[in-house]
Amino acid sequence: MKHFFGFILSAVLLMPITFLNSCDEKEDDFKGTFETDSLTLVNLYYATDGENWRSNRWQLDRPVAAWGGVQIADVNGAPRVIGLSLSGSGLKGGIDNELGKLTELKRLFLSVNELEYFDVSGLRQLEILELSNNRLSSIYGFDKFPSLKTLSVGNNPLDGALYFDFGKLTKLESLNLSNTGLTEIPGGISELSNLKYLILSDNPLRVDTPNGIENLTQLAGLGLGYLQLQYIPEWIGDLPNLKEITLSGNSISETPSHPEKFTKIESLVLSSSNLNAIPAWIGAFTGLKNLNLSYNQLNGNIPDEVFVLKQLETLNLNYNQFTAVPAGIDQLTGLKNLHLNNNQISGAIPDRILNMTQLVTLMLINNQLSGTIPSGIGNLTQIKTLQLTNNQLTGTIPAELSRLTQLNYLHLYNNRLTGPVPDAVKNMTQWANFGICPQQSGYGANGLCP
Repeated sequence: MKHFFGFILSAVLLMPITFLNSCDEKEDDFKGTFETDSLTLVNLYYATDGENWRSNRWQLDRPVAAWGGVQIADVNGAPRVIGLSLSGSGLKGGIDNELGKLTELKRLFLSVNELEYFDVSGLRQLEILELSNNRLSSIYGFDKFPSLKTLSVGNNPLDGALYFDFGKLTKLESLNLSNTGLTEIPGGISELSNLKYLILSDNPLRVDTPNGIENLTQLAGLGLGYLQLQYIPEWIGDLPNLKEITLSGNSISETPSHPEKFTKIESLVLSSSNLNAIPAWIGAFTGLKNLNLSYNQLNGNIPDEVFVLKQLETLNLNYNQFTAVPAGIDQLTGLKNLHLNNNQISGAIPDRILNMTQLVTLMLINNQLSGTIPSGIGNLTQIKTLQLTNNQLTGTIPAELSRLTQLNYLHLYNNRLTGPVPDAVKNMTQWANFGICPQQSGYGANGLCP
């Protein structure tokens, strides 16, 4: 059955009092229908300046199923609205309890809008709520969402105004409270026994002593960026299932007092941490698979202590000040993904890179590499992504590139390459998807660029 706006508009005109006063029913007793869902969406559209939305602007004379961002599914034999995806659409104003009439709503994405308040209850089926990057100054009623698993309210000027009991969100698995003005850990968070991911970054918050988070035994990921930390709090090492730590924007200079507690950590992010050398204490994290040191002032070599990280698979050194590929990097024999974009690396592509035959991703965008692409590039037979854009590489594409049968993404834009292209490379099934042109002015001749 198709439900057109004509029907909806008639319903609004004929029985506005009946619908708007449906609160005569107890909140928990209101079941809703597709018609009440549709009317609720119309009210949402007008309440949030829908005529001026940037995207997903609804044409109200079309079926509800055609409205952008609205997900409809069969529930107990009848169509119902189960999802709204309106992030970045330009919603303004606020959302009140009228939205609670979407009683089968499971997913609500409203991030990156201009909402100033959100005061809704009754969404008992809601599992995902994304409200980050709005203008919310206070939040009410979330403890009336008993099915909630993911809650994100980061980057709102809340100043800690969270008027609900976190402890009632017993199914919550992911919580983002970054940049919300928190000065202390909200009450009830320590009771979230199913919580797996918690982000508290960029708040005027002290976390250097135990604060209840140490009771979250299921926690797998923890974001503590931009909290003015000078050392890694010892209690973090006591979280038995913790695998990922983000500590960006701090100035950590002290070695962990009990490094043996951190051997289970698999991902460590220390971007934007004012580092001018790779800390030797990172070698204590012997279980690391992912290390992100981007946006620092790193240069020079990798300390010997880091070479014990035999499980390291991804190393992100983007946006640093390396003038050469760090010596000894090929000793990281498990490394699969190497990111060195936006450094100052000059000279030829070194042999130490070409010896890393296990590489799957190699990123060297925006450097000062010169010379030809060496024939040894053909040794990287496992590689899937090779990015050499914005350098000063010269000569032709080597025929050995055709040996890279796993290669999906090759970008060589804005270098000083010329043709001809070897037939073996042209005949690669992926050739049409490679990004070769344009080259720098005066280059790209002899059949390389049209």
